[in-house]
Amino acid sequence: MAKSTLLKGLFIGSTVSMLYLLVMVFYHYFDNQEGFSIHADLFNYYHTHYNFTNALDMHPTYLGIYYLTCLFFLREITNKKPIRLLWLGLLLFTLLFINSRVIFLILFLYGLLSYGQYLKKALVAKKSKIIVFSALAILIGGAVLSVMLSKTYIAHRLMNLYQFELSGNKEQSINQQNIGNPRWIRWQSALTLIKEKPLLGHGTADEYIMLNEQFKKDGLKYVVDSNYNAHNQFLGYGIRFGILGIIVLFHFFVQNIRRAIILKDMAVFMSFVAIFLICLFENYFDRNFGITFSAIFLTIFTYMMFEANPIQKETLDG
Repeated sequence: MAKSTLLKGLFIGSTVSMLYLLVMVFYHYFDNQEGFSIHADLFNYYHTHYNFTNALDMHPTYLGIYYLTCLFFLREITNKKPIRLLWLGLLLFTLLFINSRVIFLILFLYGLLSYGQYLKKALVAKKSKIIVFSALAILIGGAVLSVMLSKTYIAHRLMNLYQFELSGNKEQSINQQNIGNPRWIRWQSALTLIKEKPLLGHGTADEYIMLNEQFKKDGLKYVVDSNYNAHNQFLGYGIRFGILGIIVLFHFFVQNIRRAIILKDMAVFMSFVAIFLICLFENYFDRNFGITFSAIFLTIFTYMMFEANPIQKETLDG
């Protein structure tokens, strides 16, 4: 009952917030031009990512995970196919504006697994024509979408993943408006602190102070000015709790993902995999939005798995 109510609330909240954000972005877009024509600049810097989610005062990735969780459980939320298809279209359109690379990665992984399940059923039913047509549709659709978005800020951010985030330069252009310090360089600063006290870490009180000092030593001006953290939950735990903290966090994900696989619960599996991937690029459990999501959804998902039938419980405990 609690799960059903929670998922319905998530569905309603996600739908309302997506519609609100889209109305706002189109209002601002048409407000800055004379006509009502739409061009590629709809997906530029000023209408996507932070500038899109600012209306809700939320980080794009943190908002995106709520929407994706709703997608994972969509079949449980409603059994009406037209509603699911309409909502899926709304979601995919909204995610283009959210423009979060890790959210795109999670969506791609979910699509890959879902298509794999679809292919398995089609192969069992010996529907070879459906397999061929669906594969062609995906390839053509992907090619058309790539061409349409090739000159937008969405494509720029995707291409910029290696050029900026994984760059070995201390300073690198993020876009035409901003310069920053790449994640790879920030991670090296965090690793320097972990090496100082590798087993038990520096403690919870000193992480941000020491990390900020290390950023200054490493000449990461833009990170210091923005008061950034390590942007990696595992490294953050490493600074605070050492290697033991990293092991505990990793164990949390491995155990829950393992249980979801045993129970063949793809929705719960994807939920934990999604948070794991986000933790590779964000200090997810340090932010209020991440804490709230984890405290509510991950707690209930974990409880759900332990409510499995006795045979499944035996397997899980084994």
